[in-house]
Amino acid sequence: MNPKDSIFRVFISKDENKVFRGTAFAISPRWFVTCAHLFRDLQNTSCITLSGPAKYGDISNINWTFHPKLDCAIGELSPGIGEVESYIPVSLVDVTQDLGELKCLGFFDDTSGIQEWLDRVSGSSFTGNWVALQNTISDGISGGPVLLNDRAVAFVRADNLRTNQKYVLPIASIYSWLESSGFRTHSNDEGNAELSRVPISPPLRASEISDGVIRIFAKHLPDQNMAIRFVEKAMEARGDANEERFTDEQILVHSTDLCFAQPVTSVVFWGSVLMLAAEKSRRTVAALLLTEGAPDSRLMPESEARVYKKFYKHIINP
Repeated sequence: MNPKDSIFRVFISKDENKVFRGTAFAISPRWFVTCAHLFRDLQNTSCITLSGPAKYGDISNINWTFHPKLDCAIGELSPGIGEVESYIPVSLVDVTQDLGELKCLGFFDDTSGIQEWLDRVSGSSFTGNWVALQNTISDGISGGPVLLNDRAVAFVRADNLRTNQKYVLPIASIYSWLESSGFRTHSNDEGNAELSRVPISPPLRASEISDGVIRIFAKHLPDQNMAIRFVEKAMEARGDANEERFTDEQILVHSTDLCFAQPVTSVVFWGSVLMLAAEKSRRTVAALLLTEGAPDSRLMPESEARVYKKFYKHIINP
C-alpha cells in the first residue's frame, strides 16, 4: 500500500463552505487519527469531513472520540459505510531513540498536493508525551503521519496558537487509549498463514533464547500493561493457528501466568514471557514475533536486527 493513499484533508463545514483545517490518516480500513485541536470550538462533529483519494469522495459519517488530555482524535467509520482500501499500519517504536530521519507527510492547504519531508526529533525539547521536531513547519500539516519504513510511529502537531515549536506524538503514547476507544489492528491474513507454517517442535530450550532477544522485547514494549495486551493478542493469533487442535493450556501463555509477587523489570517480564512460550511450542514463540505490534527488525539498530532475525530463522528452521 502506498502511504499517500491513506492521507486525507480535514475540512469543517461552515456557512455552506468547507474550511480546511489540517490532515488525518487511516490506520486501519475503518479508523482515522488526527489532532484534536483541528476541531477546536466545534459544537458537534457532524460538520467534519475527510477528503482524500477521489475513489472515496468526501467522508463525513465518522464517529469521533477525543483524548481527555492529549491533542489527539480518533475516528471510526459509521456502521454501513464502506471501508478504505489503503491504511498505514502503526508501530510502537520509541521515537525518542535516535532513529535517524523520519518521513513526515500531510497537506499544507486545500489546493496543493501532499507534502513530504524528512525530519528528526530534536532529542532536547519535550512537553508531556510530545517529542520536539528539529524543523519548523506549516500549521496545516497537523495530524499528518510520521513514518519509519512506511509504518506510522507518530503524528505531527503544528499549532502556532501556542508555540512555534513543532512536535510529534508517538503512537506508543496513545496506543492504550486507542484500544480503549475500540481500535484494533487490522487482521493480517498473510501473517496468520506464516504463523501456521511454523513448526510445533522440537521445543526450544531456555539456552536458545538469548539475552539479546529478551532485551529487544523489553526495549520495544517496556510498559507491562501494554506488553500484557500484546501477549494476549499474540496468543489469540496462536490460537487461530492451531490446525492440530491442541488445547489452550497446551499452546497458550495466559495473562494469569504473568503475575509477579512484586514489581519486576521489563527484562525480567519478557524473559518470563519468552520462557513460558518456549515451554508451549516453537509456534507459540513465533506468535510473539509475527503479531502486529511486535518488534520490527527494520526499525532496529543493525546489531539488534541481526540478533532478532537470527532468532526467528532458528525458530522456523529447527
